[in-house]
Amino acid sequence: MHSDPGPLVWGALRTGWRASHDGRADAWPLLSAARRDLRAQGDATGTALAAAALLVTGQLEGDYRQFAACLADVDDLAADALDAGDALIAEAGRLSGLLCLRPNDPALDGCVQRVVAHLEAEPDANAMLAAARLVLFYAEPRERRELGLRVNALIEARAGDPEARPYRRAHWLWFWSRFARYAKEPRQAERADADLRALVDRHDLRRLRFLLTIVDIEAALPRGDLRQAEDAVERAEALVDATRLRELMMLAFSRTRLARLRGDADAALLHAERGRRIALELQVPGPTLAVYIVNEAQARLQTGDTAGARAAMAEALPLVPAGFADEIQTMIDAIVAWEAWQRGASGEAAERFAALWRGLRARRSYDLFEGYPAFAARLASLALQLGIETDFVRHLIEKNGLVAPADAPDPWPWPLRVHALGGFRIERHGSLLASTGKAQKRPLALLQAIVAIGATDEGRAVDVDILVNALWSEDGSDPKASFDSALSRLRRLLGIEGALRVADGRLALDARIVWCDVAALERCFDATRRLPPQAAAERVSALADRLIALYRGPLLAGAAKDAWCALPRDQLAARFARAIVDLGRRLEAHGAFDAAQRLYAAGLAQDVLAEPIYRALMRCHLALGERGEALRVYRRCRDVLLASLNIAPTAETIALAESAGGAAD
Repeated sequence: MHSDPGPLVWGALRTGWRASHDGRADAWPLLSAARRDLRAQGDATGTALAAAALLVTGQLEGDYRQFAACLADVDDLAADALDAGDALIAEAGRLSGLLCLRPNDPALDGCVQRVVAHLEAEPDANAMLAAARLVLFYAEPRERRELGLRVNALIEARAGDPEARPYRRAHWLWFWSRFARYAKEPRQAERADADLRALVDRHDLRRLRFLLTIVDIEAALPRGDLRQAEDAVERAEALVDATRLRELMMLAFSRTRLARLRGDADAALLHAERGRRIALELQVPGPTLAVYIVNEAQARLQTGDTAGARAAMAEALPLVPAGFADEIQTMIDAIVAWEAWQRGASGEAAERFAALWRGLRARRSYDLFEGYPAFAARLASLALQLGIETDFVRHLIEKNGLVAPADAPDPWPWPLRVHALGGFRIERHGSLLASTGKAQKRPLALLQAIVAIGATDEGRAVDVDILVNALWSEDGSDPKASFDSALSRLRRLLGIEGALRVADGRLALDARIVWCDVAALERCFDATRRLPPQAAAERVSALADRLIALYRGPLLAGAAKDAWCALPRDQLAARFARAIVDLGRRLEAHGAFDAAQRLYAAGLAQDVLAEPIYRALMRCHLALGERGEALRVYRRCRDVLLASLNIAPTAETIALAESAGGAAD
């Protein structure tokens, strides 16, 4: 604030502005009183400057109840007659009011240009910090990345200014970090976060410490890190000032996200509705209110109320500038497409999803249900399943750190892939992971045991005691210490945080991070069991193709000869054979004998000892009247079993051969 002697020097106004720099609770009442007194004295310029300071301060405080009147005061101010410092305050106040109350006003562009010009004149550091964060509010929804970077360069040039108050500097870092993430500048965002945390700790800024918990919650969401989110919400609850409605509003927002992460849809909706009520009480402007309306819409979506979610988003649509409006419209379009898919209108859904993802790719937009990443992951998974914009969808998944749903298809970009059928190999980010050397023997054996033993257990989590007994029961050293060492080395070898999950004494691969062919085969078995009796031949054939593609051979063939692998290997082979026979019978029932024969032949190519598949192939040939072919299959079965296992075919197989008119010798 201008402080030289003269007509624009007002003690109360100057004091209130300094209080605003320090984030003091009395800043708002001081500035309000100054505006009232200056108006009473008939000082239009002073009234307008006080109103501008209130607009800048109120936007930061989250209290907008005087904004309309303050903006009217500033609108009448001719800033050209002011000195540089006062002109910056006036334009910053005008910018704050326009952004909040008239976000699509054509005057915004000129106002921003004037603010930036004043910033380049190197004004008072605190006024500069206050005004610069408002430019970010303008730039973000309009995707003006270059403008944000330009303003940040101006601010960083003054980073060491001793006059800059910690509260102003901390709030700039808070807003800059969020903008940098939105602009896909993760390194700059991380550096801003680190500087902010150091500043908060150094000056014990409680209100900023509260805001940092919001950062932690937002960071936990895409990764599905429930523990981090719960810890952050706990810290927010301990820091919140119950007299500050803005903090209660933000806490309600965070509680919504935590409940959403927990899968508690009813609690998420309860907190979302409370946050919106407080936003209305504070008379928050359209763009901010829209955030809380969309949050409630996503909570409704989680409860299954797609119609309510669409209606809420349509209500938010006219409240935001064009860039954000595109995001909201995209979410509405996604919900409509999802509704079509849910009611079985697959053709309509595929067309709508294709248009949706095509539009996102054309705009290079990676923002899709940011507040409900589990739903974004479902949409991405479905797009990959339908083969829609696969490269772009995979990139969006990786960029946003989306967690794979349980039924995610193979094209999902898992950081790690473990192949254990027909051999053993590990891929990290698409590249084969070197897995040789004596030092890696035990860690890899541990991974193989998790996959193999877990294949026989629901959820594929294995008791640590079982793993210890399987791998280290004969060791002379401490078996548990050997396990701990192998687990630590395995984590380093895999190199992906969270890939291995230990809970309640059980160890598993985290299916949200690691794709495993054995787990995918298990899902295929489950899908086979759940097939309705009337399933179409095309659906049966597609599942059969999937089964054959996954089962490349026996579990850990050539990679593990230990006793602990024998039973899971045999069980998996038997389940594979049963699934082949089941799907083949369904194809036969449809009269698709050629398809059934190809399925049986492919099954035998993977498991030449699967006697039930030989019988199924014989039965298929007999149904087609091909008795000679049926007998040739029998003889092959007999010879393979005798040579490999030194056993004869079962009585059931022999009886089938005899029914073909052949000798069962």
